[in-house]
Amino acid sequence: MTQPKVVIIISNYNGASTIYNDKNILYQCLKSLESTTYKNYKIIVTDAHSTDNSREVVFSFRGVKFIDIGHKAAFSENNNFAIDYAMKKYNPDYYLLLNNDIIITDKSWLKKLVETAEKYKAGIVGCQLLYPNNNIQHAGLLIGYYGGRNRGRGEKYAGQYDLIEKMPAVTFAVAIINKKVIKKIGLLDENFYMGFEDADYCLRATQAGFKVFYNGKTKLTHLEGFSSTNAKSKAVRFEYFYSGQKNFVFFMLKHKEFFNFKNKLKALFIYFLSAIIIIEGPDKKRSLLSIRFKRHLWKNIISSFKAQKEAKQLYKKLKY
Repeated sequence: MTQPKVVIIISNYNGASTIYNDKNILYQCLKSLESTTYKNYKIIVTDAHSTDNSREVVFSFRGVKFIDIGHKAAFSENNNFAIDYAMKKYNPDYYLLLNNDIIITDKSWLKKLVETAEKYKAGIVGCQLLYPNNNIQHAGLLIGYYGGRNRGRGEKYAGQYDLIEKMPAVTFAVAIINKKVIKKIGLLDENFYMGFEDADYCLRATQAGFKVFYNGKTKLTHLEGFSSTNAKSKAVRFEYFYSGQKNFVFFMLKHKEFFNFKNKLKALFIYFLSAIIIIEGPDKKRSLLSIRFKRHLWKNIISSFKAQKEAKQLYKKLKY
């Protein structure tokens, strides 16, 4: 029996200059993919106009397609570009979205995800992600008044989420999507610049009649943070914070049928409470009474109000 065709899409931006254990994460991701036992797949690295040598890293791997989209872009736009390309070039049965900071630690991972999708007729399937220290990063995405939350995050792995089950959503750090889903509901919403695009897409798929599954028996390593805020400047960390604030509100507005009045109040409380976060990170402890703390506090509160306003403007522009 012929295996379903899969296109693996790796969204990349400067992955060749982000180092973990003395090697760049893009190289480690691609190298680990070579252990995959599943045969019928192609790999596309879609690049948001990196300024490092990501192109050269990709070219060192035989058979991997490199596409520079020509400008800096966020996760949704970068993946959408590759999905559109793959649809025309390969017409696969499944699209596998993969972060550039994922390390393949299970050589049968792709086989398991395809089999789960086929067996349960699932539109989207995700897997369990562990940090390098073996703590859980993701065991399915829960959706509520807090927006989206990774189940099990930070817990020590002990097999407690080694399940195969339906979930409201899964992270798109690793997710396989049936072509029927894309044909029916379209691509990822590029209004989500950084964050909530996966929760949004899973809810849209569910509303269209597709099932979202989590396969916790498939476990991969996620170097989360090495390709985002932990390795970036304070200015970039603030950009992530602002984007998260905006996307949180936009997600609630777009899927308001999931949020009753009581939950909206809880969500807004959490939303404004998060405005007091100090962007400098946990190693920069500041007194609650210090001038520096107050300056960051007001900066973040003002930023939150601006993000909320922008989210509402985005929502008004939506055409259904």
